[in-house]
Amino acid sequence: MNTANQQQVFNLQLTPANTFATFYTEPDQSLIELLQGIANGEVQEPQILLWGAAITGKTHLLQAVCHAASLQQRRAIYIPLAKLNLNDPSIIHGFETMDIVCVDDIHLLAQEPQWEQSLFDLINEMRQKKTTMVFSSEQNPTQNIFDLPDLNSRTVWGP
Repeated sequence: MNTANQQQVFNLQLTPANTFATFYTEPDQSLIELLQGIANGEVQEPQILLWGAAITGKTHLLQAVCHAASLQQRRAIYIPLAKLNLNDPSIIHGFETMDIVCVDDIHLLAQEPQWEQSLFDLINEMRQKKTTMVFSSEQNPTQNIFDLPDLNSRTVWGP
């Protein structure tokens, strides 16, 4: 059997409760409004990166984007890097047919040359195809967490 052309199957499900309605935040709703606009297709922002400490709600928000997008008949995928077997960097490619790609925990790819190149390629492919990307990281991207300089510059594109 030729395994070279086998498609990787993701058995990833969103947490049903992770919606915008169940996310509680400070009175400033600008982030929520931006993400809702992206999910609904009302805001044409090519890329956004959420960063902050663990358990600050980044995963919740990425999943909320996917939930809201699906309610609008938009195609969205949530990729939780912390839950994937990270042996094959190509698993994050090939999503150009999606409307929104949400990648959680991109900081896990830092100092992994093949993964950094794969993330760099994903960002370039998605921008070319006009697919919206929403990333999360526990590290501030302005602190150059990646060894690949061009990836550092790509991750700070957008709000």
